Amino acid sequence: MKRPIAAIIILCWVVTLVACGASEPTTQQTETNPTPTSTSIPTPVPTQTPETPPEAPETEIALPPPPDSYPTQTVSVPPEQVLTGLAEIKRIAGNIENSVIIIDVSTQTLWHWKNHQVRKTYPLSTGLGAFDWATQKQTYIGNEFNSRRAPTGYMFTLGEKSYACEIDELADKGGCWGWPAFTDQQSDEYVWARVTTGIIPLYSGEPKNRNVVQRDIYIHGTNVYESVMSQEPRSGGCIRMLPKDIIDLVENLDQGVNQIYVLERDWKRA
Repeated sequence: MKRPIAAIIILCWVVTLVACGASEPTTQQTETNPTPTSTSIPTPVPTQTPETPPEAPETEIALPPPPDSYPTQTVSVPPEQVLTGLAEIKRIAGNIENSVIIIDVSTQTLWHWKNHQVRKTYPLSTGLGAFDWATQKQTYIGNEFNSRRAPTGYMFTLGEKSYACEIDELADKGGCWGWPAFTDQQSDEYVWARVTTGIIPLYSGEPKNRNVVQRDIYIHGTNVYESVMSQEPRSGGCIRMLPKDIIDLVENLDQGVNQIYVLERDWKRA
């Protein structure tokens, strides 16, 4: 009788174990084979926009000065004629003064060199020259008497010996006469040429032009304006300038020595 009861108890115990084991969740299966419960959403990638260049910093633009405050324009590089004349003066005289006059007969031009720069350039008219039998042509430079040629080489003048008269006043070696000059810019051939407005005497600086004083050669104003404005050699040997130009030049000479050099360059008719 005891055996059947024991067998029943064992059977009930086995059945209970089986039932309990079937009801427990299979933890291992769940861990090894996970079942996704939701769809994964991809991380959005930010859209790349083109870079804009950085703005340049604002720079202040300087306004030009008013016209009346512009600096005076000067010639920074002297013309070749001026450099050549200065070199010749240095070679002959041994020094270069503060005020120098350079004359080029070939271009009928005068430069006033002052304070280490070209202060001003002037047109002029030199001697009409004479026929040279040796070269068989008209020659416009030379130091011979009665040749009507412009003297060449190194000379000088003294500021206190130069003077300027009023516009269109006659001038002579002794001073201003006070008479009006005859002026006519249109019919130049009918004008009686006069020394007018101002005179700059020339003194010899080297042997070849030692007779310049005896020849009565001057830089002077003229009433024959057209000869200067056309820059043609038309004088009797002197160096003609316009009245306003000779006044300006005389007023800007230094007291004492002002050096002069006339280049050895002849004029040629175009």
